[in-house]
Amino acid sequence: MADQPATFVFSDWPDEVSLRLLNANAFPEFVSKLVDAARARLNLMLAHAATQSAAIDASVFRLTTKLDVEWSDDLGNVKPSQDLTYLARVESTPYVAPLHGFLYSLKSYLDVYVQLTCRMYLATGRCPKGRGKVGQGEDVWALGKLINWLRDRPVGSVNSDSVADAILSHSQNWITDAVEDRDSFTHHGDPPTLRHLEVPLFVAGRIWRPEDVRRPTLRGLALDEYCFDRVDSLGALMDDTLRLLPEIDTSLIQPWTSARSHLPWA
Repeated sequence: MADQPATFVFSDWPDEVSLRLLNANAFPEFVSKLVDAARARLNLMLAHAATQSAAIDASVFRLTTKLDVEWSDDLGNVKPSQDLTYLARVESTPYVAPLHGFLYSLKSYLDVYVQLTCRMYLATGRCPKGRGKVGQGEDVWALGKLINWLRDRPVGSVNSDSVADAILSHSQNWITDAVEDRDSFTHHGDPPTLRHLEVPLFVAGRIWRPEDVRRPTLRGLALDEYCFDRVDSLGALMDDTLRLLPEIDTSLIQPWTSARSHLPWA
Protein backbone atom coordinates (compact mmCIF):
# COMPACT_ATOMS: atom_id res chain seq x y z
CA MET A 1 0.00 0.00 0.00
CA ALA A 2 1.35 3.42 -0.95
CA ASP A 3 2.36 5.69 1.88
CA GLN A 4 -0.37 8.09 2.89
CA PRO A 5 0.56 11.79 2.85
CA ALA A 6 1.02 13.47 6.18
CA THR A 7 -1.51 16.27 6.43
CA PHE A 8 -1.06 19.24 8.74
CA VAL A 9 -4.16 21.33 9.42
CA PHE A 10 -3.63 24.92 10.47
CA SER A 11 -6.24 27.22 11.96
CA ASP A 12 -6.93 30.53 10.27
CA TRP A 13 -7.49 33.75 12.20
CA PRO A 14 -11.25 33.32 12.86
CA ASP A 15 -10.44 30.14 14.78
CA GLU A 16 -7.83 32.04 16.78
CA VAL A 17 -10.66 34.29 17.95
CA SER A 18 -13.52 31.81 18.38
CA LEU A 19 -11.48 29.13 20.18
CA ARG A 20 -10.69 31.66 22.89
CA LEU A 21 -14.38 32.36 23.47
CA LEU A 22 -15.82 28.91 22.80
CA ASN A 23 -13.31 26.30 23.90
CA ALA A 24 -15.24 23.01 23.77
CA ASN A 25 -13.20 21.70 26.72
CA ALA A 26 -14.78 24.37 28.92
CA PHE A 27 -18.26 22.90 28.39
CA PRO A 28 -19.84 19.57 29.31
CA GLU A 29 -19.60 16.89 26.64
CA PHE A 30 -23.35 16.81 26.02
CA VAL A 31 -23.28 20.33 24.48
CA SER A 32 -20.12 19.83 22.41
CA LYS A 33 -22.02 19.81 19.10
CA LEU A 34 -23.71 23.08 19.98
CA VAL A 35 -20.36 24.65 20.90
CA ASP A 36 -18.91 23.54 17.55
CA ALA A 37 -21.96 24.91 15.73
CA ALA A 38 -21.64 28.24 17.53
CA ARG A 39 -17.96 28.49 16.65
CA ALA A 40 -18.64 27.76 12.98
CA ARG A 41 -21.22 30.53 12.81
CA LEU A 42 -18.98 32.96 14.68
CA ASN A 43 -16.16 32.22 12.22
CA LEU A 44 -18.45 33.01 9.29
CA MET A 45 -19.58 36.23 10.92
CA LEU A 46 -15.99 37.35 11.50
CA ALA A 47 -14.97 36.46 7.95
CA HIS A 48 -17.82 38.52 6.47
CA ALA A 49 -16.93 41.49 8.68
CA ALA A 50 -13.30 41.33 7.55
CA THR A 51 -14.25 41.71 3.88
CA GLN A 52 -16.56 44.69 4.34
CA SER A 53 -13.97 47.49 4.14
CA ALA A 54 -12.36 46.16 0.96
CA ALA A 55 -15.76 45.71 -0.70
CA ILE A 56 -16.66 49.34 0.01
CA ASP A 57 -13.24 50.57 -1.19
CA ALA A 58 -13.69 48.68 -4.46
CA SER A 59 -17.13 50.23 -5.04
CA VAL A 60 -15.79 53.70 -4.24
CA PHE A 61 -12.96 53.16 -6.73
CA ARG A 62 -15.34 52.04 -9.47
CA LEU A 63 -17.64 55.02 -8.90
CA THR A 64 -14.91 57.66 -8.78
CA THR A 65 -13.15 56.15 -11.80
CA LYS A 66 -16.38 56.31 -13.80
CA LEU A 67 -16.90 59.94 -12.80
CA ASP A 68 -13.27 60.85 -13.59
CA VAL A 69 -13.07 59.03 -16.92
CA GLU A 70 -16.56 58.85 -18.40
CA TRP A 71 -18.29 61.88 -16.89
CA SER A 72 -15.45 64.37 -16.53
CA ASP A 73 -16.10 66.37 -19.70
CA ASP A 74 -19.86 66.34 -19.25
CA LEU A 75 -19.66 67.58 -15.66
CA GLY A 76 -17.26 70.31 -16.70
CA ASN A 77 -19.87 71.69 -19.10
CA VAL A 78 -22.73 71.75 -16.58
CA LYS A 79 -23.77 74.93 -14.84
CA PRO A 80 -25.40 73.56 -11.67
CA SER A 81 -28.69 75.02 -10.54
CA GLN A 82 -28.89 76.37 -7.02
CA ASP A 83 -32.29 74.71 -6.66
CA LEU A 84 -31.17 71.15 -7.43
CA THR A 85 -28.98 68.58 -5.71
CA TYR A 86 -26.96 66.47 -8.13
CA LEU A 87 -26.03 63.06 -6.75
CA ALA A 88 -24.30 59.99 -8.11
CA ARG A 89 -25.44 56.97 -6.11
CA VAL A 90 -24.37 53.34 -6.20
CA GLU A 91 -26.63 50.62 -4.80
CA SER A 92 -23.93 48.00 -4.99
CA THR A 93 -24.36 44.27 -4.45
CA PRO A 94 -20.58 43.84 -3.87
CA TYR A 95 -20.61 45.92 -0.66
CA VAL A 96 -24.09 44.82 0.48
CA ALA A 97 -23.18 41.12 0.17
CA PRO A 98 -20.70 41.06 3.12
CA LEU A 99 -23.21 42.94 5.29
CA HIS A 100 -25.94 40.51 4.27
CA GLY A 101 -23.73 37.51 5.12
CA PHE A 102 -22.63 39.13 8.38
CA LEU A 103 -26.17 39.69 9.63
CA TYR A 104 -27.34 36.21 8.63
CA SER A 105 -24.34 34.63 10.39
CA LEU A 106 -24.98 36.78 13.47
CA LYS A 107 -28.64 35.74 13.63
CA SER A 108 -27.65 32.10 13.12
CA TYR A 109 -25.11 32.40 15.92
CA LEU A 110 -27.74 33.86 18.27
CA ASP A 111 -30.08 30.96 17.46
CA VAL A 112 -27.39 28.47 18.50
CA TYR A 113 -26.50 30.61 21.53
CA VAL A 114 -30.12 30.32 22.72
CA GLN A 115 -29.97 26.53 22.41
CA LEU A 116 -26.59 26.34 24.18
CA THR A 117 -27.73 28.55 27.07
CA CYS A 118 -30.94 26.56 27.46
CA ARG A 119 -29.17 23.20 27.43
CA MET A 120 -26.88 24.27 30.25
CA TYR A 121 -29.99 24.44 32.44
CA LEU A 122 -32.13 21.74 30.80
CA ALA A 123 -30.41 18.76 29.18
CA THR A 124 -33.52 17.62 27.31
CA GLY A 125 -36.84 19.16 26.40
CA ARG A 126 -37.98 22.10 24.36
CA CYS A 127 -35.93 25.29 24.38
CA PRO A 128 -37.56 28.70 23.93
CA LYS A 129 -36.76 30.75 20.86
CA GLY A 130 -37.86 33.99 19.34
CA ARG A 131 -38.63 37.49 20.47
CA GLY A 132 -41.16 38.36 23.12
CA LYS A 133 -42.29 40.78 25.78
CA VAL A 134 -40.28 40.59 28.98
CA GLY A 135 -42.12 40.64 32.29
CA GLN A 136 -44.86 43.27 32.37
CA GLY A 137 -43.24 45.41 29.67
CA GLU A 138 -44.94 46.19 26.37
CA ASP A 139 -41.81 46.25 24.19
CA VAL A 140 -40.91 43.11 22.26
CA TRP A 141 -37.22 42.16 22.50
CA ALA A 142 -35.08 39.70 20.56
CA LEU A 143 -34.36 36.63 22.74
CA GLY A 144 -37.30 37.69 24.91
CA LYS A 145 -38.64 34.15 25.27
CA LEU A 146 -35.26 32.90 26.48
CA ILE A 147 -35.08 35.76 29.00
CA ASN A 148 -38.51 34.88 30.43
CA TRP A 149 -37.65 31.19 30.47
CA LEU A 150 -34.44 31.85 32.43
CA ARG A 151 -36.33 33.96 34.96
CA ASP A 152 -38.80 31.10 35.44
CA ARG A 153 -36.13 28.52 36.31
CA PRO A 154 -36.59 26.73 39.64
CA VAL A 155 -35.13 28.28 42.76
CA GLY A 156 -31.46 27.38 42.99
CA SER A 157 -30.78 27.44 39.25
CA VAL A 158 -27.23 28.78 38.97
CA ASN A 159 -27.21 32.48 38.00
CA SER A 160 -30.26 32.14 35.76
CA ASP A 161 -31.65 35.55 36.75
CA SER A 162 -28.26 37.21 36.21
CA VAL A 163 -27.90 35.60 32.79
CA ALA A 164 -31.42 36.77 31.90
CA ASP A 165 -30.67 40.33 33.02
CA ALA A 166 -27.44 40.44 31.00
CA ILE A 167 -29.16 39.14 27.86
CA LEU A 168 -31.98 41.67 28.25
CA SER A 169 -29.50 44.53 28.52
CA HIS A 170 -27.76 43.43 25.32
CA SER A 171 -31.08 42.89 23.54
CA GLN A 172 -32.15 46.43 24.41
CA ASN A 173 -28.79 47.93 23.44
CA TRP A 174 -28.09 46.19 20.12
CA ILE A 175 -29.38 42.65 19.53
CA THR A 176 -32.96 43.63 18.70
CA ASP A 177 -31.75 46.28 16.24
CA ALA A 178 -29.37 43.83 14.56
CA VAL A 179 -32.08 41.17 14.24
CA GLU A 180 -34.43 43.77 12.75
CA ASP A 181 -31.77 44.70 10.19
CA ARG A 182 -31.37 41.05 9.23
CA ASP A 183 -35.15 40.58 9.05
CA SER A 184 -35.42 43.60 6.73
CA PHE A 185 -33.07 41.91 4.27
CA THR A 186 -35.07 38.68 4.57
CA HIS A 187 -38.58 40.04 4.19
CA HIS A 188 -38.51 43.59 2.81
CA GLY A 189 -35.20 44.52 1.13
CA ASP A 190 -32.79 47.13 2.42
CA PRO A 191 -33.04 48.02 6.13
CA PRO A 192 -34.69 51.46 6.54
CA THR A 193 -31.50 53.08 7.87
CA LEU A 194 -29.21 51.76 5.11
CA ARG A 195 -27.72 54.66 3.15
CA HIS A 196 -25.96 53.73 -0.06
CA LEU A 197 -22.68 55.00 -1.47
CA GLU A 198 -23.09 58.41 -3.06
CA VAL A 199 -21.25 61.58 -4.02
CA PRO A 200 -22.65 65.07 -4.61
CA LEU A 201 -21.54 66.00 -8.12
CA PHE A 202 -21.33 69.70 -7.27
CA VAL A 203 -20.39 71.18 -3.91
CA ALA A 204 -20.62 74.95 -3.42
CA GLY A 205 -20.54 75.44 -7.17
CA ARG A 206 -17.45 73.29 -7.80
CA ILE A 207 -17.17 69.78 -9.24
CA TRP A 208 -16.92 66.95 -6.71
CA ARG A 209 -13.66 65.89 -5.07
CA PRO A 210 -12.69 62.51 -3.57
CA GLU A 211 -13.28 63.81 -0.03
CA ASP A 212 -16.92 64.46 -0.94
CA VAL A 213 -17.67 60.73 -1.34
CA ARG A 214 -20.19 59.50 1.25
CA ARG A 215 -19.50 55.91 2.17
CA PRO A 216 -22.51 53.63 2.81
CA THR A 217 -23.88 53.56 6.36
CA LEU A 218 -26.30 51.57 8.50
CA ARG A 219 -27.81 53.08 11.63
CA GLY A 220 -25.47 56.02 11.16
CA LEU A 221 -22.29 53.92 11.11
CA ALA A 222 -20.10 53.13 8.10
CA LEU A 223 -20.88 49.54 7.11
CA ASP A 224 -17.49 48.22 8.19
CA GLU A 225 -17.73 50.05 11.52
CA TYR A 226 -21.25 48.70 11.97
CA CYS A 227 -19.93 45.14 11.60
CA PHE A 228 -16.92 45.76 13.86
CA ASP A 229 -19.15 47.33 16.52
CA ARG A 230 -21.53 44.33 16.48
CA VAL A 231 -18.58 41.94 16.77
CA ASP A 232 -17.41 43.79 19.90
CA SER A 233 -20.95 43.80 21.26
CA LEU A 234 -21.23 40.05 20.74
CA GLY A 235 -17.89 39.56 22.51
CA ALA A 236 -19.24 41.58 25.43
CA LEU A 237 -22.37 39.39 25.52
CA MET A 238 -20.17 36.31 25.79
CA ASP A 239 -18.12 37.95 28.56
CA ASP A 240 -21.27 38.84 30.47
CA THR A 241 -23.01 35.46 30.25
CA LEU A 242 -20.81 32.43 29.51
CA ARG A 243 -18.97 32.54 32.82
CA LEU A 244 -22.30 32.60 34.68
CA LEU A 245 -23.60 29.37 33.17
CA PRO A 246 -23.54 26.19 35.26
CA GLU A 247 -20.89 23.51 34.72
CA ILE A 248 -18.51 25.83 32.83
CA ASP A 249 -14.76 25.68 33.37
CA THR A 250 -14.20 29.45 33.29
CA SER A 251 -10.41 29.02 33.32
CA LEU A 252 -10.64 27.79 29.71
CA ILE A 253 -12.62 30.78 28.42
CA GLN A 254 -10.61 33.88 27.64
CA PRO A 255 -12.03 37.39 27.95
CA TRP A 256 -13.05 39.21 24.80
CA THR A 257 -10.16 41.67 25.17
CA SER A 258 -7.78 38.75 24.63
CA ALA A 259 -9.76 37.16 21.79
CA ARG A 260 -10.26 40.40 19.85
CA SER A 261 -6.51 41.04 19.66
CA HIS A 262 -6.47 38.39 16.91
CA LEU A 263 -8.96 40.29 14.71
CA PRO A 264 -7.34 41.62 11.52
CA TRP A 265 -8.86 45.04 12.10
CA ALA A 266 -7.96 45.26 15.80
